[in-house]
Amino acid sequence: MNMDNYLNERIENMFLNKIFHFNSTIKNNFKIRHKTNYPELTRQVIQKAIRDLKVWRHLLAMLPDDNIKWNIKKQLDEFKIK
Repeated sequence: MNMDNYLNERIENMFLNKIFHFNSTIKNNFKIRHKTNYPELTRQVIQKAIRDLKVWRHLLAMLPDDNIKWNIKKQLDEFKIK
């Protein structure tokens, strides 16, 4: 495996991990938003996760390599949180 392939895989994994993390944070916090003692804090956590998710999706759109973008978008389409 040469260095370019390694770096491309690391970039893909970084984007996928961040986007999956923020998606799951948003969905999990929406489930418990009315059951917590501090709903205002939960709202702030959700808003921060939405902002971070927008940033990572914007960075994904700005990637110069279309092959990496295509691989990431394909994996994002296959991913579903139940």
